[in-house]
Amino acid sequence: IEGFPKIELTLINRKPVITHPWSYFPPSLQIETNAWGEWLSGADLLADGPVKPVKASTVETRNYQIRYFASALADAGIDRDSLKSLADLVALPNFEAGLRHLYIRKGSKRSSTLGGIGGAMISIARHWVLPKLGDDHAAEAILKRMRFLVSRVDVSSRGLTDKNHQRLMQLEDPQQLQKLLNLPDRLKREVLSGKHPKAQSLVLADMAVAIELLIITGVRIGNLRTTLLDVNLRKYRNRFILTYASQEVKNDARLQFELPEATCSLLNWYLKDIRPQRLKGISDVLFIGEDGLSPKGKSTFGLQISQTVKHYTGMTMNPHMFRHAIANVYLNANPGAYQVMRLILGHKSLDTTINAYSGAETKSAQAHFDKLIHELRGARQIKRIKAKR
Repeated sequence: IEGFPKIELTLINRKPVITHPWSYFPPSLQIETNAWGEWLSGADLLADGPVKPVKASTVETRNYQIRYFASALADAGIDRDSLKSLADLVALPNFEAGLRHLYIRKGSKRSSTLGGIGGAMISIARHWVLPKLGDDHAAEAILKRMRFLVSRVDVSSRGLTDKNHQRLMQLEDPQQLQKLLNLPDRLKREVLSGKHPKAQSLVLADMAVAIELLIITGVRIGNLRTTLLDVNLRKYRNRFILTYASQEVKNDARLQFELPEATCSLLNWYLKDIRPQRLKGISDVLFIGEDGLSPKGKSTFGLQISQTVKHYTGMTMNPHMFRHAIANVYLNANPGAYQVMRLILGHKSLDTTINAYSGAETKSAQAHFDKLIHELRGARQIKRIKAKR
């Protein structure tokens, strides 16, 4: 507004910084980290790389874990300028100091996060740093000590965490379960009601389709967010087929789903009436971001899903929880049917499914068992009555 006073406000970030930027450390640390990432990815086919190259998302995770651990060392009092290489991070005194600092930060409690960070550092030491020593005996002694330290702070988990079990308890209420399962249809009705501003309606439509696909397929958020038309989502004889090639999936297991009629109807509406409103050019992305061309941001997409579920159902669920939710629902109705869920979730091994969800159907299995005992007891009583007669 012409003449309106120009006032600049500085936003104060009161959240403590636990991961410093690369510029906080010597440049050589980031350079070597990038080299380690290239080695992991098997980018150089002629180099002596890993037996199984990792995906770009894994390289990104390892990159962050290194910066996270280096930040912990700096916050623990280690001179940041001394952290010039990966060897400096995994040197035993620094490795122990970093784990101790993170353990205290976590409230002196074991956690899978500490196990993951420690495991990443052990991998760096084993495959990148220690081979340069040329002393296998010394290298093995160092690795043994590192593994011991990690075992002291890691939490050995089999199946779902207590936190996830608590969240799944929300679905024990049949009304809450119905709210979640019917949420996509409710969101579509909200959009069609016309009571929301256009921007909000578009987000609600996005969420209707995203949550529907999460319920029906349990696909990982990384795949869902980057779904492409005519590549991952194809139409065949009035039905949509959702497919992800092995190289697109976390565990290299190809996924394919023939979507049910209700889901196809929702997709037809979305592609015809909603998606064109987001387009700002030619794009084959299903869920289009703010620029009108590329996919929604990972954090934004996940947050929108969680907030939508919370607002309309009152439940706390992140996108990955949908995988646990559909497994829980199905196994409660069909105790022991792990093979079906293995195929739906795309687990390579049945053991993975059993380890993750054994116990999820305990209540239902107990009900089936109780029913059998009750029926057998009833049959025995009837037999006794007939014998007396």
